[in-house]
Amino acid sequence: MTELKLPEVILARRKARNMTQEELASALGVTAQSVSNWERGGYPDITMLPGIANYFGITVDELIGNDALSQEEDIRKFFRLIREELPNDAMEERLRLGKEYVRKYPKNYDVAHELCWIISRSDKAVQAENLPLLREQCRKIMDGCTLQTYRESAVRLMCTLGTDEDWEEWSKLCAEDYKTYRGEILEERLLAQERYAECVLRKGANKLELFCHLLSSNCGNWQDPEKTLAWCGYRIGLMKSFGENGEIPPAWQGWYGVNLTYMADHLFRAGRVEDGYAHLELAYDTFLAWSEIPDGDALDVGHDWMFHGVQVLKNRWTYRLPRCEEEYSNYMHIFTGHEDFLCRVMTMPQHWNGFDRVRTEERYLAVLEKAKALAEKR
Repeated sequence: MTELKLPEVILARRKARNMTQEELASALGVTAQSVSNWERGGYPDITMLPGIANYFGITVDELIGNDALSQEEDIRKFFRLIREELPNDAMEERLRLGKEYVRKYPKNYDVAHELCWIISRSDKAVQAENLPLLREQCRKIMDGCTLQTYRESAVRLMCTLGTDEDWEEWSKLCAEDYKTYRGEILEERLLAQERYAECVLRKGANKLELFCHLLSSNCGNWQDPEKTLAWCGYRIGLMKSFGENGEIPPAWQGWYGVNLTYMADHLFRAGRVEDGYAHLELAYDTFLAWSEIPDGDALDVGHDWMFHGVQVLKNRWTYRLPRCEEEYSNYMHIFTGHEDFLCRVMTMPQHWNGFDRVRTEERYLAVLEKAKALAEKR
């Protein structure tokens, strides 16, 4: 149930006017005892709310704490509970909160998206029980939300967790966002039309998207630290191969930091504590360097013979071909954000079990403090 802020609002508004309870009571035509009762947590008759709101020059929503700012704070509270305060195994409570906030804010896509992922991380029985709710929230996102990442998540979750009938319906939507395939078809079209210069540029963009797809794919061995370390090491090596003398090109700095963080977590899991700290501290240095690059800067992605001059724009979800307009890509999350990534995962209550082994150590806490300071600068 939504918590009404009416007692606090009445008290604050009365004091702002330097009024006593008796003076406010006289203005509203009630007893001083009634005003005292309201300010201690009681509620006036519902028919009085418009009159009280009018007297203070505010809306009824503002009076009861249901205005936009109050809703925004309430939603922040929801995400703080879900992501920071609830213990690792509190999946039932997360699901309960997700359902409660979806009912409270049926038009908020952030809450809907979070509930979808809560259901997806639950056990199979809970997933099956809540499949109708998942389907409802995913449809809501597809019908009204314009944020590409949420739409892709909705398709992905329904394709993964839905019935055979869901698969038939939702898998058709994958092609709509599979830009790499469309890019390859366009490359062939340009070649057939002998538009060779444009074809070369498109080839560079296609290579970028293909590499991004590879570098975004999961290891598939999260329960095996050594295999995960090998996969993360491969991804880091691949990014180094894009630059001269093993240097990470500027565009890949943020994703390099992400992979260093994964490496650190799994090194801790494997008991290689010193190596874990070395990667964790290098991850911080990398994110710090990434944060100093201004938003919108055009960044080189690597060798010209490979990418043909394609550049990405930091935090813009677009890349730029020489002499061409910017183009949106689903994969540009690799070059977007990351400044607060280290802080988020170091304080995340689940899925980073390697960090659980060192969370109370001074060296870990020292990195965490720097990561928090970096996140606050974002």
